[in-house]
Amino acid sequence: RIAISTLKALFDPVLPYESIKIFNLAKGETHKVSEVIKTLAELGYKRVKEISETGEFAVKGDIIDIFTSKEEFPIRITFGIEGEIEQIRLFDLQTMKSFEKKEKISILPNTYYLFEKNDWKKFQNRIQEEIKKIDDEYIRDSILRDLQEIEKGSNFGINYYFKFFKNGRIMPFPTLIENIEEFTKIFVEPIERDKFLKETEEIYKR
Repeated sequence: RIAISTLKALFDPVLPYESIKIFNLAKGETHKVSEVIKTLAELGYKRVKEISETGEFAVKGDIIDIFTSKEEFPIRITFGIEGEIEQIRLFDLQTMKSFEKKEKISILPNTYYLFEKNDWKKFQNRIQEEIKKIDDEYIRDSILRDLQEIEKGSNFGINYYFKFFKNGRIMPFPTLIENIEEFTKIFVEPIERDKFLKETEEIYKR
């Protein structure tokens, strides 16, 4: 077997397949639009007015547009009376025209870092306790901004806060590098290696 990865990704937590939350939707099923919106947000998708890239979704009345990394094109879900899914179609971002019908879709998480409500509350409490010990107002404000972004589903800066989770991880799952068997050959580009080491050093200092 051959695995192609960035050096950074080798050290990120990896979710076991059985722990991945998959959101399945099929034509003819009945769902509350509000519940679908909530689930998409929990899976790490960002709500916007108009989608332009993967990881985003938009709501227009009884229509939800979502762009997952699994599909080459974004998906348009049309809800009818009492929340029944009437249509699932792929559409073109440039023309906004639908061109392919689907009977069902599977939506994978847009982030590796999925929070349970209890875990998120514990994490917030731990961070708040640490903030009280910090005299620098700029650093305190910076941490609070990071928390707001993480709560919205953004992964930016989350590596700084791993130590506040169980076992130093958001979830007690190993990294990809921990799953690699002994004596496995790993080839690393010098430029990427140096960049990774520099970023790791900056995270450590912070």
